Amino acid sequence: MWARLTTCLILASAAAGCAAEYDIAHEGPAQAPGPDAVALEEAVATIAQSHYAEAAAQLMSLSVRLQTQRDNRRAAESLFWLGYCYEKLGRTGEAAQAYGRVMREYPEQPASHQAEQRLSQMPQADQP
Repeated sequence: MWARLTTCLILASAAAGCAAEYDIAHEGPAQAPGPDAVALEEAVATIAQSHYAEAAAQLMSLSVRLQTQRDNRRAAESLFWLGYCYEKLGRTGEAAQAYGRVMREYPEQPASHQAEQRLSQMPQADQP
């Protein structure tokens, strides 16, 4: 399910003229997604529709829940996508903070590498 959603996001991003390079790798055995996994997929689908403010609102509370549950992979992904939403909304300072958190708190997660790439492309004054 996640691979299909990621593919949809990439296609939607490409159609919208966005860079389609934000495919966060998912490894490990397939398992039935819980409600927070489904919520993350729904937030990413909202991003694919360019509803960044709505997705950011979803991701703010979701990232806290995932962090509390110690679901590091999804917590890192939710923070990455939150940063992405902020970036698309022109809130670059908040985007830089979200990307910085991914890198500090989840350095072993694939989303950390993606966050580092996004952060390196932001103006120096906006980085945390």
